[in-house]
Amino acid sequence: MNEKSLRVLEWPKVRELVASRTSFSLSREAIAELTPQTRLDAVKRDLALTSEGVRLLWKHGDAPFGGASDIRQVVSRARLGGILDPDQLLPIGDFLYCVAQLQKYLRDEEGALGEFQAALVTMPNLRAEIARCIDDEGYVRDSASPELGKIRHKMRTLANRIRDRLDSMVHSAAMQKILQDPIITVRNGRYVVPVKAEYRSKFQGIVHDQSGSGATLFMEPAFAVELNNDLNVAQQEEQAEVARIL
Repeated sequence: MNEKSLRVLEWPKVRELVASRTSFSLSREAIAELTPQTRLDAVKRDLALTSEGVRLLWKHGDAPFGGASDIRQVVSRARLGGILDPDQLLPIGDFLYCVAQLQKYLRDEEGALGEFQAALVTMPNLRAEIARCIDDEGYVRDSASPELGKIRHKMRTLANRIRDRLDSMVHSAAMQKILQDPIITVRNGRYVVPVKAEYRSKFQGIVHDQSGSGATLFMEPAFAVELNNDLNVAQQEEQAEVARIL
C-alpha cells in the first residue's frame, strides 16, 4: 500500500491510538512498525486473531502482563557471556513470571491463540533460581550459596567485634576530651572515630579523613587495624563469591 493511501486512511493516527492503549514498550514498537495487510489470507488470519483476542478479553479481562519490561539489552549481554548484576536479573525473573501468567491465561484456548500459548517459553527453573538467589531489593541472599552464607557470617562477626571494642573506647572517660563525639563511623571501608585535631598526637592510630574545617580527624585506632584488615579481606571474598554466583 502506497503512502498516499496510508494518509487517506489516517493510518499514523490509527497506530498512535492503538499504541496509546498499550502498557509495554515492545508492544508500542511493534505497533509503530505495523502496515496494513494487502493479501486476503493474511487479512483473514489477522481478523480471526483479533476476534479471538476480543472474545478472550470479554471472558477473562485484561491479560496478566503488568510488570514486564524490555529485557532485550540484558539478554544480549548474557548471550555474549557478560555477567548480569542483580538489578539486571530481577527484570528477567519478572518477565518470565509474566510469561508464565500469560500462558495460564491462554491455557484453554485453541486456534491462533492456542498456537501462541504453545510457543511461550517460561523457563521455570531459571525464574526459580533468580528468586532463590536474589531478593526483591536486588540483594544477593546469604542462602544463594553455602560459601556466601559462611562469608557473610564471618563479616557480621568481625564487624560486631570491631564495633563492640570501639563502642567501649568512645564511651570511656579517658576519651571524652579527645573525641569530637562519642560515635563510630566508616571511612574508606574502615571503622573510625572522630578525633579532635589538637589531640592527634595523643591518639594512636591512622588518619583516614578529616572534616571540612580540619577540626576533626577520622582515625582508625591501632588496635582495630588488624580487625579492619580481616573485615576487608572478607568483603573481597564476598564480592568474588557473589560474582561467581551471578
